Amino acid sequence: NEQMRSEFEHAVRRDWQDIRIDFDRNGSGYRDRYIDDAWWAWKESRAALCVELPVFDTWGVNGESLSRAVHECKQAIHAAGVKTK
Repeated sequence: NEQMRSEFEHAVRRDWQDIRIDFDRNGSGYRDRYIDDAWWAWKESRAALCVELPVFDTWGVNGESLSRAVHECKQAIHAAGVKTK
């Protein structure tokens, strides 16, 4: 996914400012072994992420029910250590 790759490259540039970085690609990875290893770890960390959301017996159709559902889902996501926008 290109958005994930873009986020990865941005984070590497931000955090490894003192290192010459080679983002030349090799297939779905990178030619530079260290960048490719970091890319693998980045992808695996995202693949392992799973947040269990609360179960709602009745959603209702009013705004209050929807607002409560969104709030409780956001709490579950934050409790897993994941930020939301």
